Amino acid sequence: LSAAGNEFADTPVTLAWLGLFSYGLQIYFAFSGFSDMAIGLGRMFGFKLKENFRHPYIAHNIGEFWRRCHISMFRWFFVYVFLSMGGSRPARVKVRGVIQRRNHVLRNLVVMWFLIGMWHGIGWNYLYFGIWFFAFSLFEWLISLQRKDTKHPAWHIYVLFVVGASLIFLRCNNSGETLNFLSNLLGVNGNGFHSDLAVALLKENWHVLVPAAVFCTPVGEKAMGWLRRDRSGAAGVVLPVCHVAILVVLAGLSFVFLSRTGYIPFVFR
Repeated sequence: LSAAGNEFADTPVTLAWLGLFSYGLQIYFAFSGFSDMAIGLGRMFGFKLKENFRHPYIAHNIGEFWRRCHISMFRWFFVYVFLSMGGSRPARVKVRGVIQRRNHVLRNLVVMWFLIGMWHGIGWNYLYFGIWFFAFSLFEWLISLQRKDTKHPAWHIYVLFVVGASLIFLRCNNSGETLNFLSNLLGVNGNGFHSDLAVALLKENWHVLVPAAVFCTPVGEKAMGWLRRDRSGAAGVVLPVCHVAILVVLAGLSFVFLSRTGYIPFVFR
């Protein structure tokens, strides 16, 4: 599914958007899953590792998104690069014997996002990925978005579009493919809108896409919290058993899907 949209120049709009939506879910569950596996393995050996993903797709600004996504990676660059270079605080510099206060936030953001882009991989698309988030981080700093109430749904849609567009840089091999994918999304490739293949893929994979879209939000976490409230009597025995049984069934289904799929390349091209 996530390959749809950038394979052909005339991919219809609906198929391109389905591909981008699917890739967004794939990349989230891949990295979040790796992190959860590391947390579980750490617990087995007596280590308690911090959570690395906290439902980033529910964020209402880009700053919040990165405080929820790749938390350890972003925090390392934020603390040891951005803040160590001065962050957004004005610096005292001596110019011709006169002490002046200058803000180097532009330089600090450029360096941080350049390094974050290169952390994801070496190539022009990864550099564009860093530049993309630098531009929106600078925009949010200029309008002091972190200090405003961004709970309006419009801000959430803004984040989804910014993050969704950034995934194109990670999905494509080069600038040509990136422009091709973007053109498919916007329908300026003469590619048409409707796609019978997109409809067929939705019918075939809705049972995966719908739960994935639901569980990348805190719904499952809140449901588990609600179930754990009452552990008295029979519920104290039944609920843990049901919890383990559900996990075993899901693990079994995952192995079945993996065996049917065959070779699965890494999520970055």
